Amino acid sequence: MRKNSVLGYHEFHDFLQKEIEKNTHLKRGEKKSIAKYLNIHPTLLSQIFSKNREFTPEQVFLLCDYLGLSELEGDYVALLHQISITQNKKFKENLLRKSEKIKNRSLNLSERVEKDKELTNEEKSIYYTSWQYSAIRMLSSLKGGKMRDEISERLGIDKKQVTEILEFLVNAGLCKAEKGRYFQSIGRTHLEKTSPYLKQHHTNWRIKSIQKMDCTLPTDLSFTAPLSLSNKDFDFLREEIVKLIKKISDTVKETEPEDIFCFTVDFFRI
Repeated sequence: MRKNSVLGYHEFHDFLQKEIEKNTHLKRGEKKSIAKYLNIHPTLLSQIFSKNREFTPEQVFLLCDYLGLSELEGDYVALLHQISITQNKKFKENLLRKSEKIKNRSLNLSERVEKDKELTNEEKSIYYTSWQYSAIRMLSSLKGGKMRDEISERLGIDKKQVTEILEFLVNAGLCKAEKGRYFQSIGRTHLEKTSPYLKQHHTNWRIKSIQKMDCTLPTDLSFTAPLSLSNKDFDFLREEIVKLIKKISDTVKETEPEDIFCFTVDFFRI
């Protein structure tokens, strides 16, 4: 279980006070926005914070959605809420056991960090479905790591989706979490040429490349050129491109990351 995670709380109102305080620290009017999202009056929200009223299960669900919690975290918070309002001792003990199971599940997964491990087929089938997975992992490689909200803002991805992806990356050993910041654990992943996921991986980033055409920067480089060449020159240029790819790979291995980029190349007979 990562440090300072939602699963580190033992009481619902402790979670409520600290998580809302953390999310509203520098945002004027945030509590009003929360009340609106939960479809309740701000006065009722204040009463709940003062422990004079209680959330309904539906409102707890909406609060977790607003905060961008993962499904596992949301389930845990819902259990904490049930525990806080339950009077029956036997039922409360049952809920406590369920909350411990969720924490143990998180611990078993997130502690499973192996360097340079091969992704399982199941992990590959998730990781290569979208450019977002590798983009978030690359962003976490920058000095000092990245927080969830920073990633969401930089990549324009919904906070809840970022949370789910980060949870997957940590569980798969591709990233690690420390005090709310995420860091890359493994430098590179590789798909063999025969992999059934290779086509999807290429497609994801080529689509992203096309989308980038709508907002190119002066430093961006794009080049497309159908050519007619001799076979000998084709072989020569192909070898030069392979050398360039190796040079890029070696540079990436030794560099101190400052930003994230995408390099794609195709050179084939039509």
